[in-house]
Parts: sequence; C-alpha cells; structure tokens
Amino acid sequence: MTRFPAFLLAACILAACSGNPFAPTVVVSPPLDETEQPATPDPGAASALPSSLAQNLSTVSYNADTNTLVMRLTSLNAGTLDATYQRTPVLDRPGYHAYTLQDDPLDRHVTAMVARSTDPGRSVQAGIASDGGQFNTFFSGGFYERNEPVLDPPVPYTLPTTGLVSYAGGYVAQTNVNAPGDQLLVVDPAIDQSLRPIQSAQVIGTIFLNVDFAENTVNGSIFDRSFSQYGATLPGGGNNELRNVTLRVADINRTDSTFYGGLVNYENVPNRDIGDYGGIFGGTDASAVGGVVALTEFDGPSDDLGFTAEREIGVFVLSRCGVSGSDPVLCDDVN
Repeated sequence: MTRFPAFLLAACILAACSGNPFAPTVVVSPPLDETEQPATPDPGAASALPSSLAQNLSTVSYNADTNTLVMRLTSLNAGTLDATYQRTPVLDRPGYHAYTLQDDPLDRHVTAMVARSTDPGRSVQAGIASDGGQFNTFFSGGFYERNEPVLDPPVPYTLPTTGLVSYAGGYVAQTNVNAPGDQLLVVDPAIDQSLRPIQSAQVIGTIFLNVDFAENTVNGSIFDRSFSQYGATLPGGGNNELRNVTLRVADINRTDSTFYGGLVNYENVPNRDIGDYGGIFGGTDASAVGGVVALTEFDGPSDDLGFTAEREIGVFVLSRCGVSGSDPVLCDDVN
C-alpha cells in the first residue's frame, strides 16, 4: 500500500485555443493555502516524491492482486477525499491497467494508469492520474514505490555496485489534450458546452534506460510516441506522431535507490528543458524499476501540432534486460 504526503496541490489552467480542438493553454497556479489543504494523509508514508512529479496526487493505495485503486487527487473529483477508482479495461495498454473516476456527468473525469513489475519479487509499482480539464482547470500527478516482499521466502532487494544495465518496455501517459470522450458519462444535449468535462487523451510509447551502477547514474529516451485513442491523423489534421524525448543524466541515491532528473529535452534539442523524471529500483540486483515523467510541453520546439502549453504525466514500470518481462527486441542488443 502506498501512502505519501502531499507536496504540491497546484491547479493547471486549461483553455482551448481557436482553430485546434486539441490546443489547451495551461498556467500553474500557486499552492493552496494551508487552510484549504485536504486532511493529512495517514502515517506510514512511502518515500517522498518531488513535487514536480507528485503534483496534485497526495495519497494512493494500489493492490495489483485485487485490482483495487484508491487515490486522493486534490478534490473536485469525488464526494470523499479518498476515491475508489473503477477498472476500465478498454483503456488498458500492454503492461498497464486503466482505472477511471467520474462522479456524475458534469463532474471531472479522471483516468489513472498503474502497473506492478513482473520480476520474480514483483518489486516495484508506479502510476499516474489526470483529468482532461473542466472550468479552465485540470489536475494530475504520479507515484512510484518499492513493494513489500510478495514471495516466501522474500526476494531480497539489492542494488549493484558495478556494471552497465539497461531497462526497456512500454510507456503510457495522460495529457490535458482532449480524448474522443468515449468513457465520459452521457450529458443531456441541452447542457451548455462550457459545463462539460474533458477526458484526458492518452499517449503511448517505448522507453529505454541505461544505468551505470558504478557511477550511480541513469539516462534514457522515450520514442515511438503517439496518441493511443486516435488514428494516424489527428482531428486537427496533424500527423499522430509525437517527438522523441530524451531523459538527461540523473544521479541515483543509493540510500533509498531513487533517482530524480530535472532535465528532459526533445531529441537533438539539448538547450530546451521540457520536464522532469524520477523513479525507484527494486528486486535482486535492481531487477525492476518504476517511475514517472512530467512534461511541460510535448509537441516539439516549433509547436508542430499547434498546441499551447500542453502537459503530460507518464509512467514506466520496467524489468532489467535479461529478467522476465523485459523487452525482447531492445534487450537483444545489450549486454
């Protein structure tokens, strides 16, 4: 079970730009006053996540064995602080389970994507959640953690002290871009458009990480990126291919086996910082890794698709190459 403190309860303002149904405009507002914060989460928290990755997500309880997910994503998405999300298999992506939440047709629609690693100890899990926006505001956030041992005897957790290691597999993200809305509850046609919530559009891709356990560093790339709910051409006429993303070198904290990278670029555009990423290793010889990527833009340095201030929150849960669940193609070319 995951419990971690709220670091940042920031609202992101979203408004459509003319001429492109996909084009949101986002501004990050200051954190809420202490009197406006939700109740303090239960004690026994997991490791503290950087605020740029936790964002509006303050507590999570995910059980992969029972397919249950309870989240506290600020407020305005349920009548209670801790909301139980519903499994939504139609939005599943390879390796990742989808959950959604919408209290009624005029309340926010939130999509969550979560995964637990497939290494022998099922040692890490991670997830994200995001709504698509309503009333010029959207909320999102992510989490990652190392799990309690699930085998008896338990598989020990160890972090190598030498060696170059690779991790590869699927990546999935949610955005503040409009999805087709197939999972939204039906709204009376007479209801004004300004009252209607937006479903978060999903991005899929492949992620590859290289890790140097001698130098305690990690870096990588996310590629083959596209919107999963649209075909080859987007409604605005653009090609459904998103720019590759480069995760610049980050240091590994050997005390808790976490890492945090404050520099993410478009591929071949090293002077443009577009986000942060972080994660945690688990299992024997770091057999798995889970983490979160938060992007402050993603449609290219020249706004290739015409978006304005788009946002993306993504998750990865990967096995080390050579371990069960690793990508057979990418891992075939590494030691």
